[in-house]
Amino acid sequence: GRGARYTRNRDVMVDGMRLNLLEGSGQFSGVYLNDGMAQEISYETGAQNAEVAQSGLRVNMIPRDGGNTFSGIVFLQGANGPLSSDNRSDEVKVYIPEPLGIAYTYELNPSFGGPIKRDKLWFYFTYKLTDTKSYVTLPDRSQGTLQQWPNDSYVGRITWQATRRDKIRVYIDKQMNGNKYEGLGATTTVSASHQLWTPVAWTPQVKWTQSTTNRLMLDAGFMMYDQSFRRERQPGFSENDLPQFEISTGVNSGTYAGTMDSATKNYQVAASA
Repeated sequence: GRGARYTRNRDVMVDGMRLNLLEGSGQFSGVYLNDGMAQEISYETGAQNAEVAQSGLRVNMIPRDGGNTFSGIVFLQGANGPLSSDNRSDEVKVYIPEPLGIAYTYELNPSFGGPIKRDKLWFYFTYKLTDTKSYVTLPDRSQGTLQQWPNDSYVGRITWQATRRDKIRVYIDKQMNGNKYEGLGATTTVSASHQLWTPVAWTPQVKWTQSTTNRLMLDAGFMMYDQSFRRERQPGFSENDLPQFEISTGVNSGTYAGTMDSATKNYQVAASA
């Protein structure tokens, strides 16, 4: 907003270090934050300090450390078709005869952490599984299906109180995200949609903090963002099947052009006092 480019609308961070990838001029994050790991999530919209190099919204997740007590959480949610509403009017039903909405969606997110050595070394681990199947209207006004692969995220963090003032944290997030019918909709047939998934998606991070005095704190970190996306045609089609585009209707049919890979591998180093 306020005259900024749309590509500067959001930065996603873990413990102050960015997770944005290179697609779309850097405005996206292909890594989804795992809620079970979050001790705190902050949203900054303005008045940011000198460490901030970009404008726009900043979403920062502070991960859990574990602590001296074993504890865990299990979060489960889900919904199916009858729980979604149908807001079509009689006029709209002429063009969209099948109700849209969800077939199902669910999320499973167990977490557990505690001490490896009391007052010295702690761990926290969480796993998140999500899956959604929903409906769209196809070019022939019939009902099509959008479906994820079951998307999962494994996140672990180890915290070491090296000295009374020094703390070192190691964080790793490994994910798999994907959709079976990416692009499917009112101007794209099933054959012209594509499968989208992540052969590689992980973000290791190391952070060091020191309470040097009661008026000075030092903070330094290293993070790698390593993620690739693969887009490929639907099963049953080959490179001999050609994509088609109808100018009069704007409909893509035939088949998806072919396999396309894109990758981001960012290395970040940050320090502040």
